[in-house]
Amino acid sequence: MKKCLEGKARYEKLELKNYNIANYVTGCEVGKYGSGNCDQTCPSSCRGGLCNPSSGHCLDCQDGYYGNRCESECSNTCGSNVCDKASGYCTDCQDGFYGLRCSIQCPANCSSNVCGKDHGYCTDCKDGYYGNQCLSPCPGSCGGSKVCNKDTGNCIDCQDGYFGDRCQYQCPVSCVNKVCDKDTGNCIVCPEDCNVGKYGPTCANCSVKCSAAKCDFDGQCTDGCVDGRYGDRCELPCLGNCTSCTRDGEQCLGCIDGMFGSFCSRECGQCVGQRCNIDTGHCETPCQMGWTGQRCEVKGTAQHSVDCFATPQ
Repeated sequence: MKKCLEGKARYEKLELKNYNIANYVTGCEVGKYGSGNCDQTCPSSCRGGLCNPSSGHCLDCQDGYYGNRCESECSNTCGSNVCDKASGYCTDCQDGFYGLRCSIQCPANCSSNVCGKDHGYCTDCKDGYYGNQCLSPCPGSCGGSKVCNKDTGNCIDCQDGYFGDRCQYQCPVSCVNKVCDKDTGNCIVCPEDCNVGKYGPTCANCSVKCSAAKCDFDGQCTDGCVDGRYGDRCELPCLGNCTSCTRDGEQCLGCIDGMFGSFCSRECGQCVGQRCNIDTGHCETPCQMGWTGQRCEVKGTAQHSVDCFATPQ
């Protein structure tokens, strides 16, 4: 009797490894079980109709079922309707669901309604949202359809007039059409795009020391300098007694009253109002009383002013 029991156990163990055999040593046909008489039918959801000849427990389940007798249905949201035979946990989920039994809906803003089975994190977000579950709205100044990076929330592009990672800064008001580079904030312009009086990538103001406030795209004054200044940007003061000077500052073009010469270092004569020609020193006004000569440099005896430029009679 002991040998028979050992033999039965050995063959039942073999049955668990390979259930595609036609009969078991217990004498039960495939699809039957029962102690001694095999009068019970294996559960219909057992895969291949095979079950343990003694307990009736299914060796495996058809797709869509789980449990010892495959009596429980897998969740209808399991992917391919397949779940673990013992626990009923889904092997995968249909789109739109996650969790052990795929019973939780993916967040509403997941792109294509797809999320990870275990944690519910969206694979990607609908336009306008970011975050693991796409719950956060993208910044309002993101360009286009308000698209931003799913992980960081940084804008892919900006609306006109804004720049920065999240388009949180306004472009300089001097930019043409308020358009600037997303990363740097520099105006997106060609040299001719800046209005008169503006220059450079941000269309900044030309120096007020430029004549008529005009300059080129590099900020160099194009129409000269206001009186008293010189240099490419009119950034330097003319030296000494000059009221205006050449672009390089090497020569005076105008002198304060009473002075003349290339550096306005020579004094005018006794001209009325102290006005004389910058090059020659000749008075541009009559001489003061008691003085004569083209530069009013000769002291005379007259008791009145002499018009050096009067036409002889």
